[in-house]
Amino acid sequence: MAQKTFINYKDETKSYELGEKHIGMFKPGRYSGFDQMTTGGGMVIKIGHLGKLPKTNLDKTQTLNFGALLLPSGTVLHEDTDITLTVAVNTGNSNIRYDWVIVEHLYEQILNGTPGIYSIIQGPTDGTEPSLVDASKQILIGKLMIIPEGNEFVDMTYTPELIPFLGDNTLDEFYNSFEPLVAIDISTAIDAIPDAGYGNKGLIALATDTEANTGTDKIKAITPSALKQYIGQFGFVIDDNYVHTDENLTTDRAQKLDGLTAGGEPNVQIDWNSISGMDSILNKPVIVNVMAQGTVVAGDVSGTYVGQSLTVTGDILSADVQGDDTEGSLIQVNFASLGTSNYHPILTIRSLKSWQVDAAIGSPAVLAIQNGSFQIALDEQSSQVQKISIFITIIQLNI
Repeated sequence: MAQKTFINYKDETKSYELGEKHIGMFKPGRYSGFDQMTTGGGMVIKIGHLGKLPKTNLDKTQTLNFGALLLPSGTVLHEDTDITLTVAVNTGNSNIRYDWVIVEHLYEQILNGTPGIYSIIQGPTDGTEPSLVDASKQILIGKLMIIPEGNEFVDMTYTPELIPFLGDNTLDEFYNSFEPLVAIDISTAIDAIPDAGYGNKGLIALATDTEANTGTDKIKAITPSALKQYIGQFGFVIDDNYVHTDENLTTDRAQKLDGLTAGGEPNVQIDWNSISGMDSILNKPVIVNVMAQGTVVAGDVSGTYVGQSLTVTGDILSADVQGDDTEGSLIQVNFASLGTSNYHPILTIRSLKSWQVDAAIGSPAVLAIQNGSFQIALDEQSSQVQKISIFITIIQLNI
């Protein structure tokens, strides 16, 4: 085939050649608009345009909302209004159905050309996608997804077709075209990604850990593990299970949380006898250990006879008079073995008759302390007859 150029000086401009010049430079497809779906009632849909690329008309007005398509013949189609289509229901089908919204255009050498015809290619009921019937005159605009048993607008989702890459580039070739991309050494901290020379700050794509970085003068991909290592230099953490909060934890606090038991720290049962650990009590007061309690009914301080047994209660097993005269009496108190003589009896005199009489005795003295017994000396300070009892509390000494 002879070489052809587009277009030479003073050439007669022909409509087909005018469109043909696009082919090989741009791929047929959707370049703008056709990116919004609204309802027309029931299963009727309207595909409109969000107006990302405005155009200036011959009368100097601007059209903000229009769609632009490049057809297989090279013809460029602009659509200023919504296109209205009816979608078939998906009742009786337990699978998602995928339908394609397409435009079909046949170039004909007639005045004003031929219009593009919009339609829907209904997909199979098995959940697979349809295909173009004739790629020489049809292009895909967008895809519809209709849920199982779908029979109304809310059961449909519309996704516009991606804008094509330039020329015959694949995605991989597109990355490689941005040379020289500057490699990032993640072993050292950098302030910013260097300029790659294309008005950007480098081109980075995430890849799996099994995909290797390629090239010595460019970086094709940063793997998740490498990215975590790089970002970690600045104190940030990438964690798939991370839940965002308004406050970031310091390393010390995070390590403290790591020390908690799985599922959160349970309530700790406090143990009075524990001396360390989570179950211990700090700064406990000294608690007196009461080893025994009981009562000895002494009667009259100087009116008892040597050898006489006295009435006892509580932990006191027995008591008898060891000595007696007009100056007072000496009482032996017996109780079960405490295993030690390192204790102290606390005595409380109780009046059983008249406080004026019973109060006429001196402070009792304790002596002959042994394991299982001790003696009480009572001082008679009045010739009157008393009637007293002695309440005894035996506590352990810690000295």
